[in-house]
Amino acid sequence: MPAGDIYSVRIDWATLYRNYANVLHVKQIDADGADIPTVSLADSILNTILPLMLPKMSQYTNADNLHIRKILPTPHQGIDIPLPYSPGADAGELLPMATTLLIRCYSAVATRKGRGRIKLGGMAVGSNLAGDWKASTIASIDSMLAVYFAPFLGGVSNIHFEGVVYSPTDNVARDIHGYKTMPNTYRTKSRAGIP
Repeated sequence: MPAGDIYSVRIDWATLYRNYANVLHVKQIDADGADIPTVSLADSILNTILPLMLPKMSQYTNADNLHIRKILPTPHQGIDIPLPYSPGADAGELLPMATTLLIRCYSAVATRKGRGRIKLGGMAVGSNLAGDWKASTIASIDSMLAVYFAPFLGGVSNIHFEGVVYSPTDNVARDIHGYKTMPNTYRTKSRAGIP
């Protein structure tokens, strides 16, 4: 596949209470040659991005599946990749599932089509204090975002990927120009992920 292809990556999580998903969107930076981008992307999510998500997540949260699908320029049927047991690294109890950590993403387009959100559920009680995320929690998540929004190397090839904002309204992916991890807890009725 050529450089510039856009992929949707859904991380399925299981908890004591209910299952939920995070949906991330990434752009392929390099042409792949003989490599398989979905395999490379799955490996880098498992070995690069996921380990940076887990430190502040409760041990009662487990990432159990990846669903990767090319969405641009021509949509392809996705593939499911079962994950090895990948629980959160925090020994604390699970925050209520409606409580998520919100990350706002910005592109060069100032309208809603140019903005995105990542909502992380499954966080541990100890990551939060009186409705605010602890500084150590924000720092941990920002470490993950710094990797995700910069070109990261696919695990089994020389293909690089980077996070983007995808707008299903106009079916366009836009480069990230900035992001902010919000300091307050976010209450949601929907699944955790990028709308």
